[in-house]
Amino acid sequence: MGFTQRGLQDFSYFEIIQEITLEASVEKVFSACIGDLSPWWGAPYLQDANAKHVILEPRPGGQLMEQWSEEAMQCQREGSVYGTVMEIADAELIVLHGPFSMEWPTQSYVRLDFLRSVRSERATELKLTHRCYGIVSAAQHENFRFGWDDLLNTRLRAWVERGEPLGIGFEPVPWLQGEILPPADPGPGEGED
Repeated sequence: MGFTQRGLQDFSYFEIIQEITLEASVEKVFSACIGDLSPWWGAPYLQDANAKHVILEPRPGGQLMEQWSEEAMQCQREGSVYGTVMEIADAELIVLHGPFSMEWPTQSYVRLDFLRSVRSERATELKLTHRCYGIVSAAQHENFRFGWDDLLNTRLRAWVERGEPLGIGFEPVPWLQGEILPPADPGPGEGED
């Protein structure tokens, strides 16, 4: 069994900032981003294809997690944690920190700001900031950029504006048929010049 030594030269950083306007109130958009996110969060953005729920516990120290079974024999719940809630303010802000499905030593800071649109009381300006540091590839950066755009600009939008679920059990057909795929991830250090 070999050991691969990694140093600071193997570490990199990326930042994604996305801003979208949703035709729904700040309260409605914020409510859709806490508790059960399963109506709009689903494949291919899951650790386990059989996940039952994606949940954000709306409190400092709460978790953004995937629940894999309704009842487990030895565990209260089986699942995976994406991140921990570091800050939360009702209808204003959610800040998370954690691995977001990436291997150690990679960590992410994810911030969602919810702002009332200046054009309309019924519209929300949602700003995502995702900063990631660790052993990450350019392809992983692109995968996250693509994934956040799909989750927020397509799926969350469908849920809060039209009540259309595109999450667990309701994923868009092209995803299920493999017609639309996020950019391939060659892994850390591969495919980079």
